[in-house]
Amino acid sequence: MLKRDAGRAPLGGGSVRASSSSTVVRARSLSWAVAGARGGTGKSLIAAHLGANLAARGWQVLLADLDWGGGNLRTLFGSEPAEYDVADLAEGRGPDTPSALPMVRTGLRLVPGISGFFDVPTVQARMDLLNLLQRMPSHHVVMDLGAGTDAEVVTPFLDADFPLLVTLPDPVGIENTYRFLGGLVRQRTLEMLNLVEGDRLQALRALDGVRSMVELERRADELHRSTPDLVSRVRDGLAGRPIYVVMNKVRRMADLEAASGLEAMARNTFGCDLRTVGAIQFDDRVWIALRKNSAISDWGVASRLGEEMKELVDALLQELGIPLENRTFGVARVGESATARAGSM
Repeated sequence: MLKRDAGRAPLGGGSVRASSSSTVVRARSLSWAVAGARGGTGKSLIAAHLGANLAARGWQVLLADLDWGGGNLRTLFGSEPAEYDVADLAEGRGPDTPSALPMVRTGLRLVPGISGFFDVPTVQARMDLLNLLQRMPSHHVVMDLGAGTDAEVVTPFLDADFPLLVTLPDPVGIENTYRFLGGLVRQRTLEMLNLVEGDRLQALRALDGVRSMVELERRADELHRSTPDLVSRVRDGLAGRPIYVVMNKVRRMADLEAASGLEAMARNTFGCDLRTVGAIQFDDRVWIALRKNSAISDWGVASRLGEEMKELVDALLQELGIPLENRTFGVARVGESATARAGSM
């Protein structure tokens, strides 16, 4: 994993804090949401390695393919078609325990993606699925979300304990990250306005493509929905939840300068607390393995990507205050706080 020169500020500008929500008593697993502002960022591969890496440390992990436009996690693991997929779970036709789901690695169970376009459940069913996944007995739930800024992507991303955004260091990647942050602002604004369906559609159109907090305030005024503290509430809601970034397919040290630019832009334009936690180097062997349709179990551990992901997860867990390994091999119990549970693992 590429690192900055000694003496320079660490990626992310310092240590990563665990969000305050991690100390709230809850009856669910710790959730990781992996998203990309556009297709082709490598988010699914990052999500797969994240889930496998957590499981290799002794935790029970659920890896859910929530890319409703066509997930491919099952292919990455070389897994056969399963009895249940995310649509079955969302519509109440699946199990409420991980034991009925395919185990693709020791400690790692996969919730396969949908098999067809018409299998996509209703919006409410998808929201119910997120709650179901987090209530299942496990330590971690890793969600591979779709690309883009639709509500079905940004809502679970914002609500996750650890939102992880995968982007690229090229101009298009930076621009799409900017749009993704605008999508987060739009979604939080819609939630705070609490509109009925007809007004919500009007607001969605008016807020589409918002590019700054100043523009947000102007557009809210145009909707005649402005409240004295709307912008500050949206800003505070975003600033209080760190968004962790992985810069993928990095070819040179100079590419890391894009990380500093992204963090400054997010802070100054949207008030977002963006923190770059790692950079994954471009590796032709990954592309070749994918072209051969090789499962990551055949090449992931020995590849440079596998080693870099291990370093990245090490850094994430250390900075979030979570032990690097689970030494008890117990499953999360109802009623424990996330912090207490992590400390006992």
